[in-house]
Amino acid sequence: MNVWTGTGRLTKDPEVRYTKSGICMCRMNIAVDDGWGDNKWVNFFPIIVWGKLGDVCRRKTNRERTRREI
Repeated sequence: MNVWTGTGRLTKDPEVRYTKSGICMCRMNIAVDDGWGDNKWVNFFPIIVWGKLGDVCRRKTNRERTRREI
């Protein structure tokens, strides 16, 4: 399992699908700024969250919520 801790912003609303057995899969992309001064760039990370945590991500995250909190 890969674990990453960081701060970023959603590039679009999460995409949610369910497997035939009913397991939730939430797919999203996060943009993270990096660098300093004139040498800034953006890294994009694809994120896939499974199971109950995927369902929580579906309910709690969207681009509008991110814009309001900033």
